[in-house]
Amino acid sequence: MKQIIEIYGKFLLGLAVLFLFLVLLFTGIQDENGNVGIWHMMGAFLTEEQPEKGSEFVVYVEEGARKRPEIFCRKKEPLLVGSYPASELFGASDCENTELDPVIEGVYDRQGAVEYDIYDAQTGQISFERPGIYLVQLCATDRWNHIKRCRILLPVNGGVA
Repeated sequence: MKQIIEIYGKFLLGLAVLFLFLVLLFTGIQDENGNVGIWHMMGAFLTEEQPEKGSEFVVYVEEGARKRPEIFCRKKEPLLVGSYPASELFGASDCENTELDPVIEGVYDRQGAVEYDIYDAQTGQISFERPGIYLVQLCATDRWNHIKRCRILLPVNGGVA
């Protein structure tokens, strides 16, 4: 019986020490901001360290609301065989209607074969040597790095420009 009381007494003493420690931990300590207890102190610490909710999301919404650049053909009258400046044929603008320079990525014939000798990137000239329908692939990038690619079919009539 003495052994049971001794073990049970140690258990009760340990339980009392644990209870007093927990009471002290949750109510007996206070930080410099007046928060009492470990839960309040940790809660105040974590709310101070967290960034403002939704601040990144607003940036994504604003970025997604901007439209991609628009690429268009400036020439309304029929094209004839000859040489044209690319800036005279094509144009681009961003969502704020700022003028952009479209980049010609390739010129193809009606069957999709690349026409290497039609566009000269150094001079910016497109030279059509024979009538036909040409496919011009263009790309425009605005200052927000929105990229727009498009293909424009250009009919070229006989005659000389």
